[in-house]
Order: sequence, then C-alpha cells, then structure tokens
Amino acid sequence: MSLRLFGLALFLAATGMCSDSAKLDCSVQLPAYDEIGNRIQLKITSVARDGMIHPNLLTTTGDFHMMVHGQSLDFSSAALRHRIDVTYITPDGKKLTTRLVLMACHQRASLEYGNLDSEADVIGSTITGRITGCKLNGDWWIRAMPMFGQCTEGLVEGYIRQADGMFQLDGNMWGDRHIIVIGKGKEPVKAFAVNVTVGGLHNDVGTIDLSGSCPP
Repeated sequence: MSLRLFGLALFLAATGMCSDSAKLDCSVQLPAYDEIGNRIQLKITSVARDGMIHPNLLTTTGDFHMMVHGQSLDFSSAALRHRIDVTYITPDGKKLTTRLVLMACHQRASLEYGNLDSEADVIGSTITGRITGCKLNGDWWIRAMPMFGQCTEGLVEGYIRQADGMFQLDGNMWGDRHIIVIGKGKEPVKAFAVNVTVGGLHNDVGTIDLSGSCPP
C-alpha cells in the first residue's frame, strides 16, 4: 500500500470513529452515594440491554454503542425508551447491577450503596419526633422516602398526633439517608433529612420547629 493510500485509510478510520462518537448525543448521569449520603465513586464495567448478558454495549459499535464519561453514560438517541442493565464494581470489589429506562436524552439516575443496620432481630424501623410552632388543626400528614437510588419501595407514611405534635413513622425502610416531608392538605410545609437505621427503634429526629411557615 502506498503512503498516500495508507494515510487515506487512517483518515477514513479516524473520521468513522468521530462519526460514531458524534452519535452519542444523549447522556444519563449516574451519581452514587453511600448510606449516609456521601458521594462515592463506583466503576461502571459493563452495560447490556434489558435481560441480556452480552454484548457489552461499551465495547460494541452501532446505534446501541455507549461510552462512560466520568459518572455519566453517553448513548445514542436510538437507545431511548429501552431498558439497560448497568454493572458496577463497588469499593469492596463486589459486582452490583442496576436496571434503568432511558426515558430522556438527558436524565439522572442516582444509586445508593450501603446499609445502616442495627443488627437487631427486629423487622422494620421507626422514626419519631415532635412538631412545634403551628396549630395542628386540619389535615396534617408526614411521609418519608429514600433520598437517593431508583428503588420504588421504602415510601412510608406516618402519623401526627394533633394533641401534642408527636409523630411516628413505622415501616420496612432501607438503612440509608431519607427525606421526611411534613405537610398539610395538598401542600408540603417542611422537608428535612435523617439517616435511618434498619431495625432501629430510636431514629428520633427531635423537635421540628415550623414557626414562620405555618399554613392557613
């Protein structure tokens, strides 16, 4: 092969590579957090289409080729509306696979890794506390949910005692950082965070002062 033809072949190969990269016009952020909400780094080792082990989309070409860019996954818009399985290596060397749907060209799907466990032989966890600063007449409510991760379970609704503002949430909550929302009627009034321990009967958040934000 002449030097000119060899140079042309290299140019065409490079052009093809740039063309493949240019197709990756979408990206999903995949941040990871530990059980108390600290950002951690998990290495993405493979990505596969829903229910398939092979091929690894990080090593293929074509419409479903994907690339890891930091804590994000770049992909082609052709992959939209498809489910993928993302496999990570955790800090302790374990493999962890999560499933997500590529619903939009730019989206975020956080991951939580870790578990706060009291190791007590108790099913479920309890969060307690007390509300002050507002008259508790009317339709008051309280809910807790995981702060990070794609899990659909773990949402817990609690009870507020209107006589003195004491509240309690009981449920099968994962041992990680949760968001608690207090509201009245159809409006939220206050949101705050708490680390929940599995089997912990003493996840007490103390007194929550709502002064200055009381709803009508």
